[in-house]
Amino acid sequence: MNGKQSAASLPAAAVLTLLTLSVFYLLRDFGPESAVRKFHRAVLSRDFAKVQESIRPETNQESLDFLARGVWNFARADGRFQIRSLQRNTNQVTAEVEYSFPDRSLVATTLWLVEKDQTGWKVNVNATERLWRDGMIP
Repeated sequence: MNGKQSAASLPAAAVLTLLTLSVFYLLRDFGPESAVRKFHRAVLSRDFAKVQESIRPETNQESLDFLARGVWNFARADGRFQIRSLQRNTNQVTAEVEYSFPDRSLVATTLWLVEKDQTGWKVNVNATERLWRDGMIP
């Protein structure tokens, strides 16, 4: 490759790199993982409109309060959450979420049920509360 071809391919490579990074940036908030992340962010920022956007419409208020309190308790104890695994079905995903507490060398794991509807992926709060109560209560 001569100098002219090399110089001409540099802008093309830069555009391709920028395009690839843009696609990954835009797609980070799609998919079942994003519903869990959005719920956490909305609860912690007390953005109740965003909480409603991240959950199924038929949510029971007591179940929502239970999960929000759990997320708050983990955050208040300096817990960091990370999605560890996903079990996928067609329009339903069970996400295993791990909360780690670095200063205590403690890890807590919860399950979240996320479902896809016509508007995207949403946390099924009622089912998630049942999973938490059956497995682990924060």
